[in-house]
Amino acid sequence: MTKTFAATVLMIALAVTAEVKAGGPPPVCMVVDKIVLEPDEKTPAKIQIWGTFIFCKDNASYGQPVSGYLYYTAEKGKEEACRKEWAKLQKLAADKHIVALGSCGRPKMDGHLRKATETPKSPNAFPSGDEVSFTNGDAYERDFPSAKELLAKTALKTLKR
Repeated sequence: MTKTFAATVLMIALAVTAEVKAGGPPPVCMVVDKIVLEPDEKTPAKIQIWGTFIFCKDNASYGQPVSGYLYYTAEKGKEEACRKEWAKLQKLAADKHIVALGSCGRPKMDGHLRKATETPKSPNAFPSGDEVSFTNGDAYERDFPSAKELLAKTALKTLKR
């Protein structure tokens, strides 16, 4: 009976640990102002994502909203997968959603934010794999103060135009 109890406790502990690892916020949330596809919209190899961003700090919270752009290139052999993700981003951005990028609970992602005054050069490789995707991030507004600030800052910027 003791072995059965110990095995049950171990299984529960493993299940809880797996759930905790799967949880947490995605590495980046953003409100997109504009998207620039290079060299053209039909067969892009690079993407500039302009807007306001929050980056996950410690797998539990975000830093303050910052404006600028992310600049990515599709890795050789992964162009079609990147284009599908970029099309998904365009739809989410057009519908005015907070957009989340990356896998929840995995804050390590190269999201090199560039200043608006910085000339686009040397794009980062677009993160690829099953765990990296653009998704609707509206729900994060409820749980993370920085996501609320992200929307507020974006709304203020829109009013100033």
